[in-house]
Amino acid sequence: MTSYNQRAQTAKGKGPHGSAIQIMFSRGIGKVRGFSLSPFILLASSIFFALYIIASVFVINDYFYKLRINKAQAEKLERLNKQLEETKILLFRSEQRLAILEKYGHDAKAGPEKSRGPVLPDDTESKKVEENDEINAEDDLKEEAEETHVEIKDLIISKEEEKMMVSFKIVNVNQAETARGYVHVIVTDKGSDPPQLWTYPKEALRDGLPINYRRGLLFVIKNFRTIRGEFFLDTNSESSLSLNVLVYNRDGDLILQKEFEARNTS
Repeated sequence: MTSYNQRAQTAKGKGPHGSAIQIMFSRGIGKVRGFSLSPFILLASSIFFALYIIASVFVINDYFYKLRINKAQAEKLERLNKQLEETKILLFRSEQRLAILEKYGHDAKAGPEKSRGPVLPDDTESKKVEENDEINAEDDLKEEAEETHVEIKDLIISKEEEKMMVSFKIVNVNQAETARGYVHVIVTDKGSDPPQLWTYPKEALRDGLPINYRRGLLFVIKNFRTIRGEFFLDTNSESSLSLNVLVYNRDGDLILQKEFEARNTS
C-alpha cells in the first residue's frame, strides 16, 4: 500500500507533463522508444496547415480567375483588330466611291458649260477650240499623274543564306494629295532556266506581273510608308538576282516599276 501511494503521489506531482501525448515505437524485441508531443505544438501545427491550405486555395483561384480574364481580353483584342481592318477596307472603298462621284460631278459640270458655247462657223476658230481642249486634257492627265506620283527610297537588302530581307520607303512626291495604291515586290533569279520568281506578298504572276493587283500591300500615305518583306529563296546565287518593285494605283494602273540588283546593302 505504501509503495502504491508513493507512485500515485509521484504521478500527481508531474503537473502539466501528465497531459502530454506519448508516442512510443518498438525497434526489435525489448527495445521500446518514445517521445512526448505537447498538445500546444500539435494545435499550432494544425492551425498552420489549415491556414496554409486555405491560402493556397485562394491563390490558385485567383490565378485561374486572372487567366480567364486575360484570355477573354485577348479574344476581345483580336476581334477589335479584325473590326479595325474591316473598317479600313470600308473607308478605302468609300474614298474610292467619293473620288468617282467627284470626278463624275466635275465632268457633269464641265459638259453643260461646253454646250453653252456658240457654234463657230470658222474652221480656224474650231481648230483653236480643239487645241485648247487637247491642252486641257493634257493638263488633267498631268495633274492626275502628280496625284499618284510616288518614289522608292532608302532601299535596304540583307541576305543570310537562303533568307532575304527587303526594306524601303514608298514616298508620296506630291504631298498636297494623299497617295493610295498597292505594292508588289518580285525577286527574280535570271541565272536559272527557266527564271525562278518569288513574290511578296504571295501572288500568282502572268507575264511577270501580278494577276490580281489588289492582293498587294495597301498603302494610303501623306508622306511615306516603310515596306518590309521577307523571301525564302531556293538558290545561293547573288549575282543573278534582281529585285523588281511594282506600284499600282487604286484603279489598277502601273504607276511605278523599278528594278534593283538584289545584293546586300546593310
